[in-house]
Amino acid sequence: MSYSIKDSRKILLSVAITFPLIFFTAREIENYLPKTRENIIEHVRGKASEAEKKDKLEIRDPLIYGDIITPEYISSIIQIESSGNARAVSHSGARGLMQIMPETWQDESRKLYGKELDLNLAFDPEINKKVGTFYMETISNYLSNRIDGWQNLSIAEKQNLVAAAYSGGMGRLARNNGDISKMPEETKNYVEKLEKLMRN
Repeated sequence: MSYSIKDSRKILLSVAITFPLIFFTAREIENYLPKTRENIIEHVRGKASEAEKKDKLEIRDPLIYGDIITPEYISSIIQIESSGNARAVSHSGARGLMQIMPETWQDESRKLYGKELDLNLAFDPEINKKVGTFYMETISNYLSNRIDGWQNLSIAEKQNLVAAAYSGGMGRLARNNGDISKMPEETKNYVEKLEKLMRN
């Protein structure tokens, strides 16, 4: 079978399209592959960086307050818990501005972000405040379903109860039906400090 020059060109073009690398020199191929690898690595790093930025953005999104858990209320809690020391650690292991226990940090950060945040992030003032505020809202919702006459209480009374639960335990306060006088002395003092701070 004989081929014309025109037919040969068509065949060569077809092969070049199908197997383009055979028309590259060894040096051209050598130069091409590392560049491709570098581009892939750069692309992957870029995606990882974007994911990290998104992660931080989600963690640091604005705080959402309610009628009971207000900015002034959280500031007072922080003053009692750590005096504003973001690196504070208690003898029981509570950390950061709002002195959050490791177990509470695990549970509340998982609920809030869909994943458990590293415990070292409890020393980040903004993140600690976010997780602590979320936990205060959790306490408020818990008590609203367990304390008789909750809906008839004033905002200040509800704030005192949430603070008492934060200090002395939700379950203990619920078992006492919100009677702060039956809580430990430390908790009663805690609530008294809160009242003074909220009045100023």
